[in-house]
Formats: sequence, C-alpha cells, structure tokens
Amino acid sequence: MISEKVLHRFWEDSINNIGILTSFCGQYIEIIDTGLYNLDQGPDFLFAKMKIGRQTWVGNVEIHIKTSDWFRHKHQYDRNYANTILHVVWQHDILDFDLCPVLILSNNHIAFSIIDSHKKASELVVETDTFKQSFSGSLQIDFDFWGKKRLERKAQMLLKDLEIHDFDWDKTVWGWLAKTFGTRVNSTAFYEMAHSIPFWLIKMNGYDKFALEALFFGQLGLLMNDCNDRYLNNLYDIYTELCQKYNLRPLCFPVYNLRMRPNNFPAIRLSQMSAFIAGGYFNLQEIQTVKDMTAFNHYHRIHTSTYWESHFNFKKETNKSLKYIGVQMTLSIVVNVFIPYLYAYGMNTLKTDFITLAENLLSEAKPEDNKIIRYWCSRGIKVKNAFESQAILEYHQFYKMVVNPN
Repeated sequence: MISEKVLHRFWEDSINNIGILTSFCGQYIEIIDTGLYNLDQGPDFLFAKMKIGRQTWVGNVEIHIKTSDWFRHKHQYDRNYANTILHVVWQHDILDFDLCPVLILSNNHIAFSIIDSHKKASELVVETDTFKQSFSGSLQIDFDFWGKKRLERKAQMLLKDLEIHDFDWDKTVWGWLAKTFGTRVNSTAFYEMAHSIPFWLIKMNGYDKFALEALFFGQLGLLMNDCNDRYLNNLYDIYTELCQKYNLRPLCFPVYNLRMRPNNFPAIRLSQMSAFIAGGYFNLQEIQTVKDMTAFNHYHRIHTSTYWESHFNFKKETNKSLKYIGVQMTLSIVVNVFIPYLYAYGMNTLKTDFITLAENLLSEAKPEDNKIIRYWCSRGIKVKNAFESQAILEYHQFYKMVVNPN
C-alpha cells in the first residue's frame, strides 16, 4: 500500500525525473519549483511554481492517495487550501473534480517505478533502530540537529515568501506577523488580509491605532453601519472613506470564534495587532539590533483599545478588563516571526551574525506550552528553552508520530 509520505518524498526528490507531465484534463505541466515541504497545518508543499498550459502559477500543492481524500479531509471548507494550484494523487476516483488541475501518478510507468523504490526504501527505514527508538519508552532527541532544521525550514519558507512579495522584507514579515496574530484558526484569513492592504498605506497610518483597526476589521468584512454603536459606526465611516480613496476591496475569507478562548477571538487579536503596529513595535531595523530576549519583554503588556476592554465581539458588552497580548502570544511572535526573520536575513545577506543571534534568542526564550510539548515531557523529555521545544515540534511533525497526544 502506497502512503502519502512516500508520495511526498517522490514529489520532493523525483518528480522532475519522469519526463512530460500532463494533467487529467490534458494540460502540459512543467514543474519549475516543487515548493517547500510543509509539516504544519495546510497544503503539503507551499510556494510551488509551475507552468500549467500556457499560464505560470505560484501556489500550493496538495498530495493524496485518492482524489476523494480532498473531501474526506474537508479541505473544501479550509481556506488554507484556497491557493492550491495542483492536486497530486495516486488514484483519481472523482472524475468531475474541478477545484484545481489533477496530476495522476499511477498512470506514468516511470513514476510508478520510482515510487515503488521509494516505498521499499521507506519500509527499510521503519526497521532501523533509530526509527524504532521514536516509539520506545526511552527517547533521545538531537536538539541541536532538529532545532536548526526547523529554523532553516522556516527561514526558507520566509525567503520563498520574500520572492513572491518582490523582495520587500517589511511586507513579507508583516504578513507573517498578521498570520501569527490570527492564531492557528484564523492564520490564513489574517495573512490574506495583511497582503490585501498596500503596505505603504499601513505605514501611512502606522501611528493611528483607530485607522488601523478600521482597515483590518474592514478588510475582513467585519464592519457594518450601526448608529447604536458609536465605535463601530466610526470604524465603518473611516473604512468607507479609505476604500473610496484607495480603491480597497474587502476579502471573502471567513474568520472564526469556534473552539477558542475569548482572548483569542479575532476581534481581540486585530485590536491588539493594531496597538502593536501603532506602538512602533514593527521595526525590522530595531529587531536587527536586539541583544537578548529582554528586548521583547514589554510586548505582553500591549493591549486592545478601550472599546474591547468591555467586549469580545461587536455590540455585546461584557465585564470590563484589560486584554493584553500576553506571554504566550509574545513568545509566538518572537519564535515564529522575528527569529525566523533574523535567520532568513542572515542566510540571504551571508551575515552569519544574524544566524547566530537567531539561535541564541531561541535558546534564551522559554519553551512553548502546547499539547505536543506536554506529551513529550510526559515521556521523560526535559525541555529547557524554545530551541528545544522547536526541535521537538520538528521531530514530532517530521515523523508524524502514530500516537495522538491528548
């Protein structure tokens, strides 16, 4: 039985070795870049580039055993898959699939042969002592190897994104910051919102928290004209004026409150993100000059505008309380945005000081607290810092552990 992991390996290592490719509908496919292997939520390969027919596309690639797995996994409801440009499958069992072009691997005898060799090699790897140790009671993880591997992977993803956004560091990192504020549930919506607004317009309103809130809420389609809510009405008026002046168009991406703590509600995170930008904290030149983690200590005290002290959603009032960015979101911003930026900048400019700085900051930062880290700790792994927690996440995701931590 072929596994998706074997198909992933084939796509990454061997897809360009099988000659002419055609989609199910007969379009010629030329693979320019297979993309970056994604071990997190979303499509299997990100930032792929290929020519399909006469059109060159940049986007994501999703790989399944069967075409129907797309619907079995409910990707049609997940905006992370909205920019999928190719669906690679072993068996095409839905002939009228029309969400994106389909490439069938089992129809190509060269691909069939190469994939069979990958399958046999994968079966041998499973039998090695190193892999067996992954499932044993006593675990040893090479923190240095896996921590650097994760840093390099994130940096490569950021550099790919940089190329897409015309090598504009500010614009690229801003998208990553917005994605982080969106948390796992709304990361794609926040990312798309960030890039739907010209970055110069964000800089123009960079110190006006209210205008930024109007832009962010408006672009996500969260504003309405309501004379009974003065704050909402003012945001709506500002956004309407900005739309008319700069020809903005709101997005169709939905945002969700489901299965999340109220402090993570998108409205709260959007207001906090506005305060973060308005406070002057998005400054990549300053990030390059930091010496240690103390430079980020004040982030967690950044809070929403006054309206959100007594609201989690528009119009529905709650008990008043300051809603800070918090320690965990601060850690997420540093670990997932600014440290990868420093590492990627060092790789791009060949300035190794930035690579060393990124590694040192990650070693100084406290470890993340999530179900995967807690699971590994329960199996005897001691985690001292964020470098080690990132190493565990990379190791865990790379091997796609068969256990399901609670």
